[in-house]
Amino acid sequence: MLDNPSASGIADFRSNVRSEDAILLKVHVHSIANPRDVALHGAQPVLNTIGPFVYRTLVENQNLTWMQDGEVVAYRSKQTYVAVPELSVSAAEHTYVNVLNFPMLFAYYSFVRKLPAIMRPSAMELAYRGASSERMIVNRTVDDLIFGYQDDRLFSSRNALDLLHSQGLDQDMGAMSFVVSLDKKKNFPGLLPNMTTNEDIEAYAETYALHTGKYIPQLMRNLVSYEGSDHAIACGKSREDGARLCKPLWDARWANEVGGSDAAYFLPEDIARGKPLQVWMKVFKTQMSLESGESAEIDGIGTVQYRLSRDALRNSSQIPRNIAYAMNGPSGLFNYSRLAEGFPMFVSPPNFFQCDPKLRQAVDGLPHPDPAHDAMVDSFLHAYTGIPIRFVQRLQFNAHVTPLPDADLLGHVQPTFLPIFKAEFQEKMSRAHQSMFATCDRAKDAVEFVHFAAFFCGAFAILVGLAMGFVHIERSNRLELRKRRSGLYQALMLEAGDTTEHYINTWIDRARALRHPHLRTGILVTFVVGFVINMFFELFFTRGMTEIGVFAPLKPGGRYALISIAPDAFINAFLSSLGTLREAKYAVQSGLFPTVYWPALRHPDRHQPLARCCEDPILFSLGPARRYDRILPAALAAGVWMWCLFGVPAILALAVVRYAFHVHVVPSKLFSLVKSLYLSVQTIVVFVALYFHMASSEAAPLRPFLDDHDPYELDNERLRRSSGSCISDDVDEGDLRGLHVALMSSRDDGQDECHEE
Repeated sequence: MLDNPSASGIADFRSNVRSEDAILLKVHVHSIANPRDVALHGAQPVLNTIGPFVYRTLVENQNLTWMQDGEVVAYRSKQTYVAVPELSVSAAEHTYVNVLNFPMLFAYYSFVRKLPAIMRPSAMELAYRGASSERMIVNRTVDDLIFGYQDDRLFSSRNALDLLHSQGLDQDMGAMSFVVSLDKKKNFPGLLPNMTTNEDIEAYAETYALHTGKYIPQLMRNLVSYEGSDHAIACGKSREDGARLCKPLWDARWANEVGGSDAAYFLPEDIARGKPLQVWMKVFKTQMSLESGESAEIDGIGTVQYRLSRDALRNSSQIPRNIAYAMNGPSGLFNYSRLAEGFPMFVSPPNFFQCDPKLRQAVDGLPHPDPAHDAMVDSFLHAYTGIPIRFVQRLQFNAHVTPLPDADLLGHVQPTFLPIFKAEFQEKMSRAHQSMFATCDRAKDAVEFVHFAAFFCGAFAILVGLAMGFVHIERSNRLELRKRRSGLYQALMLEAGDTTEHYINTWIDRARALRHPHLRTGILVTFVVGFVINMFFELFFTRGMTEIGVFAPLKPGGRYALISIAPDAFINAFLSSLGTLREAKYAVQSGLFPTVYWPALRHPDRHQPLARCCEDPILFSLGPARRYDRILPAALAAGVWMWCLFGVPAILALAVVRYAFHVHVVPSKLFSLVKSLYLSVQTIVVFVALYFHMASSEAAPLRPFLDDHDPYELDNERLRRSSGSCISDDVDEGDLRGLHVALMSSRDDGQDECHEE
């Protein structure tokens, strides 16, 4: 936080001269191999790329001023470049290249073009002595092209100013800026001015103000103003009175608004949610959007890669709002002309990466684009702090070369967007800071591991406690279940006047059970509740995400489909099995759902092979669970079996989507919907299968009457044998009306006797 002069990190903010966090500038120049053919005969340019020429960028933020009680700090930014010979291909001051004659072209676009058409030929000769098509391409050093040089052919500022006064153009900002530059040591300032003198600092240093985050942490390192204004402006100075000439830079208010991060810090919450990030692009003097990409590891540190939105470089026919930047040409070019004093300069990604194919077809010799290294912006942000581990900006400057008939120049030149040079600014965190971030990542991973371990241990302890509770309940209910299996207990449940019809209605087959109202209501409730719960958790875990990875997370800690569907199928099946078995046992024993006559489940053979799906879908869905009567083992068996039936096919389907159709990401909301429906269907299968299992198990009433007998046959002898001697002998065959049941009671002497009811 930069809220006061003694704040931590303020020294690094003031200057990176002594810091290890260096900013390297790598320059590749496109030299024209056929200059005369291009200038005089309109031949297609053949380019020869020379480089890299490496410089260390030294940034000094001067005149720091704190405002609003430390919430805002204002400063003036100065940049200088120092050559790094050991990393360069050769010395820039001794390497010659064929490039456009920028002093001559700047004289035309910044000065001559502003004059009446009839005056332009003579004014061009006056502005640049010996101006001709032959001098359109000159042989200069790389150092001259980048940092500027003195061209003696440019005319004096006094003559230029008199000519402007005579035409009433002394308030034209572009023309006045050109006139003012004529008195400088280098009348051509270069394409990347090096601020080594006070004159350069006064002309090119920029003033900014940004939030420190003291009171509004969400705005930390967001810009407040540029050149003292909250809107982007273009300013120049008059030679005579020094008055500033300013006007809005772009054609829309939103395009001129100053804001966005200075690229030194972003909100970790926005990174975690994959939201687009707003950044202030100093080279373009406007805000642009960075979009989240894949996760990446930089020197052992987990990062999320952000790149410039492709919409930022589309022309106005594709993105209408880009008309504010006068982007009316081919797609992929940012119109830089207003920042180049009217010279038709355009900025693109290196080698016209993701640009209109016609741009590459117009020149020869340009290297083929590399998707990994030719994006305009590559920002690798630390996932947990929002600090860039590496920030790379790559710019290719292109001049729009066209005939200039009103100045008798370049009559045979073909209109071409001619690449001049490409510059790569790479800011990388020092090794000491990287080591600190790597240590923090390891510590955070350790804490998360402890949290997950504690969570799973706690969950395991809960499951063990539940299992022990179920075992205790099963043991306590065992005597009660034995009573329910006896004919005497069933006889005691009969009311006066009941007949064998009561027993017949107590037993039904599977076909009638599937139509039972209780089962249908349970299926509907199970589907709705399962879908709502699954959808809630899916939306909770994918909040803020528009896409999720198929087999890998888009960023550290992010969701992806494989780890989402694999365990959820088992957890969903286990929990639904546990609940279904408990509820089904209660429903069957209380009479809400009838006992089902199902011979295949009477005495399941543990070595019996599983049924086939087409032969008996319900028996197949039960799988190993049909061999267990107790709730917990049956639920675990059902969970594993349902994971095999639903989880494995889902994983195979994801593999087909990933490798056969090359789909790396899927929309998060669509995936959540499909997954919730899929798991809800699984819950219904579990519900139906386990309901039949419980309704046919030993826990169901009247179980003794199944052994070796038809369930609809009730004989008094079997009832008498299972009930003891307390049943009267005068019971009519097939009719239990008048059945007298003796209640067993215990006397003090321990003997039982029968009481007639």
